[in-house]
Parts: sequence; C-alpha cells; structure tokens
Amino acid sequence: MTSSLSLTGAGLKVTNRGEWLRKKYGKKSRKGWIKLHIAFDLKSKRVIELEVTDEKTQDCQKAKKLVEGAKKKAKGKRIKKVIADKGYDTHEFFRYLG
Repeated sequence: MTSSLSLTGAGLKVTNRGEWLRKKYGKKSRKGWIKLHIAFDLKSKRVIELEVTDEKTQDCQKAKKLVEGAKKKAKGKRIKKVIADKGYDTHEFFRYLG
C-alpha cells in the first residue's frame, strides 16, 4: 500500500427500472442509477475499497468509510495523501483528514 489514495465516484444507469409500471399504466418513470464509490492506490492503480449505493447517496457520505477501509488494508502504513473529486469536498471530510 502506498501513501497516496484517490477517491472517486461513478454512476451506472439501471435498465428496466419501473418497466412493469410503464407496460401496465403507460407511465413514464425516471430510470435510476447505482453509484460506485472507489478508493484506489495511486502507485499500483489497484482498487483498495469499493462501495455500491443508489443515486440518493452523496459521495461525501462514503468518504470516511473508504479511507477507513484503506487504512485497515494498509497494515500499519500511513496514508499521507488523499486526492478526491469535487463530490468529496466538504468541511466535515477535510476536518476528518486534518
């Protein structure tokens, strides 16, 4: 485990969500998403932690859990740098890292 960690989130479209309602009632329903919250080692480019949620979960809600999981897998090595996209920019997460 290296001392640099990167956090990112990605969304995947869920197909056929509400298909039964559309067929039965002709209603249009909004298709949903699942989100992948990923922490990976910058040096080795390997995924360290992965969380799957629905579209209602914000990236920043999973940030601490991703870092904690990475710390456990680091086996005593300290994580010195965390790079994350805008979805993780919250005062609470900055205080946690500080």
